[in-house]
Amino acid sequence: MVENDEFAFSTNHNRDATRHLYFRYRIPTKQLFYYRSQTHANRYILSITFVFDGCSDRFDFAYSYPYTYTQLQEYLASIETLPYVRRDLLTESVVCLTFMDYANVLQQKRRVDIVTICDDKHLSIDHRIIFITARVHPGETPSSYVCHGQLMVV
Repeated sequence: MVENDEFAFSTNHNRDATRHLYFRYRIPTKQLFYYRSQTHANRYILSITFVFDGCSDRFDFAYSYPYTYTQLQEYLASIETLPYVRRDLLTESVVCLTFMDYANVLQQKRRVDIVTICDDKHLSIDHRIIFITARVHPGETPSSYVCHGQLMVV
């Protein structure tokens, strides 16, 4: 395990109880290259360089830090006690393919909540509402952070 201020790690246990570590490491600017490519119809290209140390570890790269289901549930539990917040179960997730093995299908039955932020006496059909949704697809992690931030502001 690396002990350095640049690294923060969290553990995740899948259904086989295999432990995975997620290291949060910002790639130094000198290893990032953002440029226009004439080969690709003058579109912008983002490239990175990374030197592997020859070990047999598995490396995965992501454009965002993970925002886990546990993080979401803990945050929603912390705000649902506020007097103007109502959290209701909208539905439960039906089927999900596991990240580690796409051949296995799980019945996860995870909560899909609807959060209402309003004083109930002011909630009526005549009022305008704002509906915010995030993370419709698994790869949309940054939208979870945006939605979390919006809830913190409201």
